[in-house]
Amino acid sequence: MSRSLVESLARSIDVVTPDLIEVRRDLHSYPELSWQEERTTDVVAMWMDKAGISYERFEGTGLMAEIGPDEGPIVALRADLDALPVVETSQDPWKSTIPGVS
Repeated sequence: MSRSLVESLARSIDVVTPDLIEVRRDLHSYPELSWQEERTTDVVAMWMDKAGISYERFEGTGLMAEIGPDEGPIVALRADLDALPVVETSQDPWKSTIPGVS
C-alpha cells in the first residue's frame, strides 16, 4: 500500500473519529438485549441516512446496506448490536442506563 494512500486513509479516519466515539457511547448508554434492538437499529439508520448510505430495514430489528459498485469484489461484514444481561460496573459517563443490561 502506498504511503499517500495510507496517509489519506488516516486523515479520513481522523475526520470521522469524533462521530464514531459519539455513536459508540450513545449505544453503550442505552443497551438493548437480543431481538429488542429497536432503538439501536434506529440510531444506526440515522447515521446511515446522515452518511447518505441506502439500506434495507428489516421488520423489528436489523438492517442491511450494500456499499460500493455493483461489479467487482464483494466483502460481507456483519455486526451484532445486542447487549448482554449483565450489571454495568463502569463509572464512565456513558455507562448503561438500563439496569441489568450492558
